[in-house]
Amino acid sequence: MHNSAFKGGAIQTMQILHTSPGLEDIWQLHWAYAAGLEQNSPGLFIANMDDNAAIANVLLNPPPTFGQRRAPGGPGAPGARKEHTGPAFWIKASAEADGTFSVTNTRNNFTKTYAAR
Repeated sequence: MHNSAFKGGAIQTMQILHTSPGLEDIWQLHWAYAAGLEQNSPGLFIANMDDNAAIANVLLNPPPTFGQRRAPGGPGAPGARKEHTGPAFWIKASAEADGTFSVTNTRNNFTKTYAAR
């Protein structure tokens, strides 16, 4: 899933993905605040995660849902969301001639290989 921490990964989207037949795993570029604890993929499959305090703060003080306006102010304003400033990790997919492919989370070097179908 090509998402950012505050864009993409809505609960309904994640529910649809998790219940899609034949979809083995959901790899995410960022932990999605909108999805909460229940709908995000396990940490092994997420390339960029905030620290525990930042995640806890957003869970306790959720951002407005789509269509609602945010309070005025930039990133430094009280209650404003945190912008990503740390290292950036990616998800690497490698395909083989036999139809198998491997996906690697560069944050933790977790790799999973998927068989050809």
